[in-house]
Amino acid sequence: MDTIDFGDLSAFAAIGIFSKEAVILMAPELTAACGCRFLHQGRERRFGGRIPTEN
Repeated sequence: MDTIDFGDLSAFAAIGIFSKEAVILMAPELTAACGCRFLHQGRERRFGGRIPTEN
């Protein structure tokens, strides 16, 4: 995960190592709340809302 600060606009970005898929969230500020929203968005998109675990 990386963050980008454009002044009045910020972005959270992540790129999958193997899949090369990108997840990006534009946000009004760089805060923990916006970062949490970004992580939930990426998890929902990639894993259907849950993180796979090994048994």
